[in-house]
Amino acid sequence: MSGVPLNISLTQILLHLLNFAILFLVLYFLIYRPVKAYMEKREAAYAGERSETNEALKAAEESREEHKKRLKNAEAEIRAMKEKARADSEAQRLTRVNEAREEASGILTKAKEEAELERARILSEAEGDIAGLAAEAAGKLAFNASASEAFDSFLDAAEREA
Repeated sequence: MSGVPLNISLTQILLHLLNFAILFLVLYFLIYRPVKAYMEKREAAYAGERSETNEALKAAEESREEHKKRLKNAEAEIRAMKEKARADSEAQRLTRVNEAREEASGILTKAKEEAELERARILSEAEGDIAGLAAEAAGKLAFNASASEAFDSFLDAAEREA
């Protein structure tokens, strides 16, 4: 025995170290580096997905805010349109009422004019009838007066002869 306890020689230790170094290098190049590259690639992919998700979330939030603004604007626009429609319908109603009043006034004026013309015509006819009746009555009175005088003179003549 050479003086190394437990039968371990320096060459064996160096061979084991060499085997360990070779095993370490083989494992490093065959397993650790590809796994590390895969993990980095995977981590980068997850980071990219997170950033895309955050961007999409931010875009969705902006879109939501824009839709809220549009909805508020649409509600205000609807209210304005309703008010305009009410105002238009009220103006149209007033216009129609005024037109109806004007038409009724025109009808009343025309009816008054026609009534006045009818009244004048009736008065004219009545005056003509009255004049005719007066002439007829005067004629009858004249006839009655002359008939009465003739009758009286007949009676007088009859009394004288009698």
